[in-house]
Amino acid sequence: MQKNYLPGLKINAVLIDYEKAGFILAEHLLSLGHKKIALLAAGKIPISEEFTNGVKKAFISKGGELNREDIFNIGFSINDSVGFVEKLSSYSAVITMDDNMAIELVKKFAVSGKNVPNDISVTGCNDIELASLFSPGITTVRLPIRELGAKSAEKLLSIINGLPDNENIVLAPELRIRNSSSLLN
Repeated sequence: MQKNYLPGLKINAVLIDYEKAGFILAEHLLSLGHKKIALLAAGKIPISEEFTNGVKKAFISKGGELNREDIFNIGFSINDSVGFVEKLSSYSAVITMDDNMAIELVKKFAVSGKNVPNDISVTGCNDIELASLFSPGITTVRLPIRELGAKSAEKLLSIINGLPDNENIVLAPELRIRNSSSLLN
């Protein structure tokens, strides 16, 4: 799976629509009544910026705004600094860019006495197998990894056969609603 690329280039790439992934997760939480939502982003890499843009667009579509102080650029691991989980506890929901990060956050909330989803909703991204097996199951987006591989192989065969089209293929993620998100109480 691609983790970084130069956006906007037509380079015969097969890509995942990370903007849509962020949009559908935020839209889901907003539809449940959440307004104070934190985003744990992966920093200044294109997929993180696209994901963040999608979250922002979902807020705008609902007449709201994601504030700068609600975005935490932490990479792909939960910051263990003192007070970070407590700071997130002031939100009604947290969007993470990775299922493993979401699972780790649910564990940290449990240690701090917060129940997911009764006290706070948490979402992930990737739809790894553990996301469905973990308790509570992690609401996430499924990224079409197998399709990405198949389409990439097709593109490569086209190039080998002298038929490059220099157009990117962008694949859409799908929302997987599980028990880590619920209506705002």
